Amino acid sequence: MKRLINLTIKGSAEYLIQLLNKMKAEDNSDFGYNEELSNGMALSDFIPIECVACFVAKTKQLFHSKVYILINIDEEKDTNSYLWIPNIVSSDVDDLEKDGYNKVVKAFISQVITKHISRDKILLTEEEVQLSDIISKKTYERLETWERTSDHNSPFSHPLDRNKWMAFICSAFINEDDKKMNSGILEDWLREDKEWGTYLNNIIDKV
Repeated sequence: MKRLINLTIKGSAEYLIQLLNKMKAEDNSDFGYNEELSNGMALSDFIPIECVACFVAKTKQLFHSKVYILINIDEEKDTNSYLWIPNIVSSDVDDLEKDGYNKVVKAFISQVITKHISRDKILLTEEEVQLSDIISKKTYERLETWERTSDHNSPFSHPLDRNKWMAFICSAFINEDDKKMNSGILEDWLREDKEWGTYLNNIIDKV
């Protein structure tokens, strides 16, 4: 399954603020710092202006996206503070979707961030993941059994299919390793990995 890339940079508040200031001053890229949008974010979310920034992509290839940066300061342990991207939106398209979002993240990393710190200091989540790596083996096996044996047109109509589905639900509910599981991940798995397509459109509300 494809997932949105999450970016995190850890360090002291002072270090991260200095890094963000360098990024704001960066002028040789497809992204430009937008002071007005940054101030708006700071005011609306009651965040110090030095801890926020908005960068706007200058090109159509990057969907004229707005990349929002935020520094979360840990008051108890300063070295646990971190910089991250809470959101990316585009004025060109209503939904960037995963491919577009990740394209912008990668471009921002290569054109802005890595000009000021080495890539090994950037923590990134995987763009492609397997559901079996997210949830427990037992829960995955029960879900896979239901998916493989059910009628995709009506996967809950037969009592045996409902029993298999409930076995998956119960396993996911009681297993601590399955806390990351949610309806969005399930939908992505059925649509992308299992290619349910139109079948999924018919039953997603029930799922």
